Amino acid sequence: MDFRDLRALHPGTVLDADVCIVGTGPAGLTLARELAGSRVKVVLLESGDRDEDAWNDALNATESTGRRRVTDEFAVRNRVLGGTSHTWSGRAAVFDDLDFTHRDWVPNSGWPLDRRLLAPYFARSMPYLGIDVADNTDERTVAARSATSPSFDASLLRHYSWTYSRDSANPRDSMRFGPDALRVHAPTVRGFLNATVTSIDVDAPGEGVDAVEVTGRDGQRRSVRARFTVLCGGAIENARLLLASNRRIPAGLGNDHDLVGRHLMDHPRGMVGRFRQSDRVAVQRIFGDYRTTVGGETFLSTPGVALSHEVQRAEGLLNCALWMVGIPVEDDPLTSLGRLARREAPVGRNARNVLRGAAMLAEGTKRRIVDHRGPLRDVASLDVVCIVEQVPDPESRVTLADTVDAFGTPIARIHWRSSEQEIATVTRTARAFAAEMRRLGLPAPDLYDLTTEDAYTRAFHDAAHPSGTTRMAACPTDGVVDTDGAVYGVDGLYVAGSSVFPTSGHANPTQMIVALTIRLADHLKAQLHSAAPTGRARARV
Repeated sequence: MDFRDLRALHPGTVLDADVCIVGTGPAGLTLARELAGSRVKVVLLESGDRDEDAWNDALNATESTGRRRVTDEFAVRNRVLGGTSHTWSGRAAVFDDLDFTHRDWVPNSGWPLDRRLLAPYFARSMPYLGIDVADNTDERTVAARSATSPSFDASLLRHYSWTYSRDSANPRDSMRFGPDALRVHAPTVRGFLNATVTSIDVDAPGEGVDAVEVTGRDGQRRSVRARFTVLCGGAIENARLLLASNRRIPAGLGNDHDLVGRHLMDHPRGMVGRFRQSDRVAVQRIFGDYRTTVGGETFLSTPGVALSHEVQRAEGLLNCALWMVGIPVEDDPLTSLGRLARREAPVGRNARNVLRGAAMLAEGTKRRIVDHRGPLRDVASLDVVCIVEQVPDPESRVTLADTVDAFGTPIARIHWRSSEQEIATVTRTARAFAAEMRRLGLPAPDLYDLTTEDAYTRAFHDAAHPSGTTRMAACPTDGVVDTDGAVYGVDGLYVAGSSVFPTSGHANPTQMIVALTIRLADHLKAQLHSAAPTGRARARV
């Protein structure tokens, strides 16, 4: 794909396209690549540049009025080619069946889509992520994981694992969607950088998109006219742009029922316990990373456990999972061996560390070659890390602040909330895990007391996975977009990404984002190739 700076276009220039895509994160670039194989003309807009810079980062400024979000938004909300894939860790997983169902004990739960309908799109998402095993029901995953998995009581806990994305040009790195897209031949896609969408302008009745207003770093405006416009800016920016596009409709676009920006969710994540020093190697033997070989390639996965669906139903709890995390010490034998191989100083100290850890290195080598497991490390601590679903709470939301950015657009005001169900879920999951480890005669962690709201909010922070602010629903009184991502009430306007999730489960969102985006691409191609294309979702109830 080719990208050039928006300032190369004269102010006032009007670009014509079949599809205008706003944002170049995993959603935007996946959509562009899916459409690139057809004759569909695409204009792709990225507010940032090829690399991050402070000026563009400043456009991400927010105001917080709710629970404090401690993850550095300027580190994880990447206004740059590739979006959040610029810094993500590459962790991938798919949602559970239960995540899609209506649960009486989880307000506003339930997707208007069946998980089985998405199965083909999960499969199609894998090449975009550089993975080949990502479903916990995949027989290859189950077989590789079961070699050392403890026999936990399945009515309490179920085995769960995560795999990791790999970049097409550098298998040691996570997939970076921006650089990867630059290697793709896509003559029907025109990409523009430093191109910030400042408004979606609608026609006189307010029922269809008239033009997309784009502003460059020179402060001058251009516009795009397209049959379809797709917002792929993330859960905070998608909501912000819909609300700020209020020239004809004061409440903003798709907001007839005051739902845009509501139901903001994230994935609270934190430590629930720690293993004793004497148990750290034994626990690594059980829960160390494992490798699955598919088509001659080896993929890394991290094992853990998730709270059973039975316990969630019986006790009114949310979806939740945990895994082990250890940080190697400075003198870790494997780290020192790597330094010796690279001839890094101090050579003597590194050699002594290798000799001291010879037995651990030998066992780790066997684990890797014979058992397809991760190495053993000398860790400063071995912690139990937990991640939990949130209730889709309408009072947890994104609105517009009084402060404006460099282009005069109001910045996002974020009011993020937690619930008692999160605390109960985290506590139950941690206690079930410790009890099962003891029952099986295995080392059990010392758990932290997280039963109070204060203790929980100090220990658990956002995972930078915002979602739900333009939720998908079967009718406009329940959500902002329909099952195809079309915005209710605005013909030709769509939203892609985690902002359309009705619930977020505990799984990392990127694979679901890519799968839904591929499905949207199929829908748009069908619409464009039909005799009378329509953006649908025009209903105003």
